[in-house]
Amino acid sequence: MRGDIMMAYAKETKINKVLNEGKGKNNTTQPKIGFIGFGEVTFHVLDGLHQNQFKGFNIYSRPVTDRAKTDFHRERAEKLEANLLFSLQELVEGSDIIISSVRGDTSLEVAEQAAQFIKPGQIFADLNNAIPSVKKKSSAIINSKGAKFVDIALLELPVQTKHRALMYLSGDGALDLMEAMDQFNMNFEYIGAEPGKAAMIKALVNIFMKGLQGVYLEFVLGAQKAGVSLDLLEPLLVKPVLDLPREKDLGFWFIRGALLAGRKESEMKAALELMTDLDVEPLILKATIERLSRVARLKLNQYFDATIPVDEYQRIITKMYQIGNDENIAIR
Repeated sequence: MRGDIMMAYAKETKINKVLNEGKGKNNTTQPKIGFIGFGEVTFHVLDGLHQNQFKGFNIYSRPVTDRAKTDFHRERAEKLEANLLFSLQELVEGSDIIISSVRGDTSLEVAEQAAQFIKPGQIFADLNNAIPSVKKKSSAIINSKGAKFVDIALLELPVQTKHRALMYLSGDGALDLMEAMDQFNMNFEYIGAEPGKAAMIKALVNIFMKGLQGVYLEFVLGAQKAGVSLDLLEPLLVKPVLDLPREKDLGFWFIRGALLAGRKESEMKAALELMTDLDVEPLILKATIERLSRVARLKLNQYFDATIPVDEYQRIITKMYQIGNDENIAIR
């Protein structure tokens, strides 16, 4: 799929000439790439690239008064054979591709600062964990300077997978970035030209993952208060349905939750009493009961059998909104 996208794209446009400067591996051109921020993500991505003989990257680290931290960054930069800079202007003006990897709550500020020095033909990629609206604002700022913007959603941990961590890309510069960095063998997936789309996917995944962590926290507190060893419980949680392929989990559990919402609501109300007796405040459990209650009102089991194929869960979603429109029930 990616190859088809790139072939079609290559017929319509050429990568800006600025990306053809410098020499890289196997006599291919290596763009000048600068990273803003020198945290764990930047380090492990560059560590993976360095292990594959790529070097010479620029890294901007905000000047700090902590000498130990500065020395730590210098040592890491030397290990990566990268250039550690303390001037944002120097990094932006000396890079073809600028990748922002800072805290999500500072990403817009960084885009604004970088925009003061960016020029037409450059690419600014936002790798930060920021919400879609912030990515869209950053894109508008960068585009107003004639440069292109890429929204990157990091979906795997670089500490484990290095530069091969899965990243979803969107924005008007996404395809340019993929083409320019193809030689690095990174794990990019193009999902569209709209800035914020990759961030939206990351945000939804975060809702699930952080919600799951909340469930685990509440679950462990309950187990501790009940005096039940986690060694007994853990094997039952790893794979509740043994013959279910991992990629089918979402559809399977959505169908069961939607069609059996009323019964599950009753079961969770009983569990609520248990957690109260154990003196554990059931924060997540209360929210679960409320969600099941709202879905139960739609009586979806009157329209579908619980044996509906896992791949057809979208039919249930469509029906939910149809019932909401017909009966004036807000699906929220």
